[in-house]
Amino acid sequence: MYEYVSATHLLDDLSKVDFLMYGNIDLPWKRYVDDCALAVRENPTHWDHNVKTKDDSEIWNGDYKLILDNMDKYRQAGYRETNTRVWKTTMTQPKITFPWEPDIIQCLPISEAVATPTLQQPGNVMPIHIDNFVFLRNKLGKDANIVRFLIFMKDWEDGHVLQVGESMLHKWKQGDVYVWHPTVRHVAINGGLTDKWTCNVTGVLN
Repeated sequence: MYEYVSATHLLDDLSKVDFLMYGNIDLPWKRYVDDCALAVRENPTHWDHNVKTKDDSEIWNGDYKLILDNMDKYRQAGYRETNTRVWKTTMTQPKITFPWEPDIIQCLPISEAVATPTLQQPGNVMPIHIDNFVFLRNKLGKDANIVRFLIFMKDWEDGHVLQVGESMLHKWKQGDVYVWHPTVRHVAINGGLTDKWTCNVTGVLN
């Protein structure tokens, strides 16, 4: 695992690279994915897409305007509901919470953490974006050192790709943890034939 010293030290290291391979967390990921797959079947309302309009929700105002502006750009570029679909445990309130989430969070140097298992099916893209952490920043303050750790819940398979900054990320193993600076653009693609499962853990660096 990466030798964590402080928030300042990690953010400085992240400012010099597109991403860091933080380490690998050895947990029963197969069981976790099975739990998540069952939750997908039982909670179809947690599906969403990345081309919302003002008519889709009442929250698109104030600090959320930036998110909506990005979605307008996606729609203009040709993205649609059918090719940007994603299932997340945080997509609808109350959040779906699994009993094993604290086992993941305790391996990372963050507090106020939210774990978000996420499914991206074949043929879907999360277009180029920067994580704004709007909801957490509203809760914790705009100066909080918020980062997102990305954990792969399954081994890499053909067609599963992330672009982070100018680097391509693939051939990961289950439990691999990656992190990048909050200002880095990235893209998540499932151009393969199998589901891509990840778990975002977002919080404030200790």
